[in-house]
Amino acid sequence: MDGKTPPAELTKITAPPSSIPTPPFLGPKFKFAKHGQSGAEISELLPHLAEVVDDIAIVKSLHTDAFITLQAKS
Repeated sequence: MDGKTPPAELTKITAPPSSIPTPPFLGPKFKFAKHGQSGAEISELLPHLAEVVDDIAIVKSLHTDAFITLQAKS
């Protein structure tokens, strides 16, 4: 979804003022690959973490309803 505008159901929760356009999604700039027996996806920026991925805990249950956009300052 890199470069696409977020769907309305995401932005209606906490949308920016209508005078500020909703920025497009920004996809990852680095590659991710599956590692270890767990198959956890780790960025190429963390090669040492990929070596020990089965020895750590990865929390994947976080959730929020907030849609926050960052706007460049004028």
